[in-house]
Amino acid sequence: MTSKFWSWWTVYATSMITMGILTIHLGYGQYLLETDASYLSFVIMLLYSAIGLNIGILIFRKEETAHDALHFFSEKLMTGLGFIGTLVGIMLMFSHGADVDLSNVDAAQAYNAGILGSIGTAVQTSLFGIVAALLLQFQLAIMEN
Repeated sequence: MTSKFWSWWTVYATSMITMGILTIHLGYGQYLLETDASYLSFVIMLLYSAIGLNIGILIFRKEETAHDALHFFSEKLMTGLGFIGTLVGIMLMFSHGADVDLSNVDAAQAYNAGILGSIGTAVQTSLFGIVAALLLQFQLAIMEN
């Protein structure tokens, strides 16, 4: 096995172990289930895992260039999914409280919680999309250099 493969393996294994620790051990997976109304963070994680593994297979086969589809997935799809999650979060934010009585403290607190949850969806999916895109670009750079 080549040094390219071991470089890729280090990046991929480290990211997958980190994802597993965050998701399972630290309870971030449950938090995502409760706060990410779009579930796009999970879609991004699943796609990252599959595409990263595909890059590793290509490196193992000693292919020097990535297919155009891999560049599309790493550059546009991941950031696009993150952006869609941002839009979903913003739409959810605007859907809260069109008829909320803000003089009622309990209603105002529920309204604020709904808005903060929607902002959380927007930020989380953007963050997941950007991080996945950067990690995949790094793996493609290992493959092509």
